Amino acid sequence: MINYYEKIDFSQTVYTIADDLSGIEEHDLESLSREYADVTTTPEGVAPRNYVDGNELRTWGHRGNNEALEFDFETNEQAEHGLLLSHLYDLEHDINAPTVFYARAEAEASLAEILGETGRENGKSSRSVVIFTNPGQL
Repeated sequence: MINYYEKIDFSQTVYTIADDLSGIEEHDLESLSREYADVTTTPEGVAPRNYVDGNELRTWGHRGNNEALEFDFETNEQAEHGLLLSHLYDLEHDINAPTVFYARAEAEASLAEILGETGRENGKSSRSVVIFTNPGQL
């Protein structure tokens, strides 16, 4: 469940590990959250599932055909913040989204751990891999 009154600074810089493990990438939390917002088909085409209409946070619902009120805020600014919180929820629960780190040092430590486990340094493998295609070769 989303706490629509949670205070999060979406202008803050967050960090992810590059897909190719070549380094750390910087993002602002708002852009990254919007990038991974859950989308659906709507009468107006493909769009994020949740949207703001005035002071209301609304949803297109399942498959875009069950439009409904999610939450009624006092101001439009609160509704926009609630929308970003819903996008952040989508980011945190998307299995295809990168892990978000709120401190560069945490991202660097995680990348170092990953590179150590895979035997890669500076994007190059430091281990040899032998692939047996014939079970008799074992």
